[in-house]
Amino acid sequence: MSWINAFFSGYVILKLPFPLTIKFKSMLQAGVATKDMDPRWMSSISWYFLCIFGLQSVFNFLLGSDNAANQVAAQMGQMGPQAQMFGPGQDPDKQFQAEAENLAVIDHYSVLDDIEDRLLASVGV
Repeated sequence: MSWINAFFSGYVILKLPFPLTIKFKSMLQAGVATKDMDPRWMSSISWYFLCIFGLQSVFNFLLGSDNAANQVAAQMGQMGPQAQMFGPGQDPDKQFQAEAENLAVIDHYSVLDDIEDRLLASVGV
């Protein structure tokens, strides 16, 4: 992805054959700073993401499910157990209660606490 972004950053490479709303503009025209362009035009980095994530099932079919091209599984494996925080069979209410019990309440102290009284005392009022 970094090679695509380095060499083709800011290029518009493709026009989709179907109409899109203006809300797709920021997603499909990443790296292209224009206001008046039709949302059907895609930038190179957006086309790269669409191909990589859209063709993942084709890669799995052709290469098998356990292949080196399976980037999504590799990235999820790097994230560790935090990625599966709310998996099936886990109760999020119990997890939130456990986290709430782990939080410690700290008394906040500021230098500006009672500043009015100290200022009046230093002036002599």
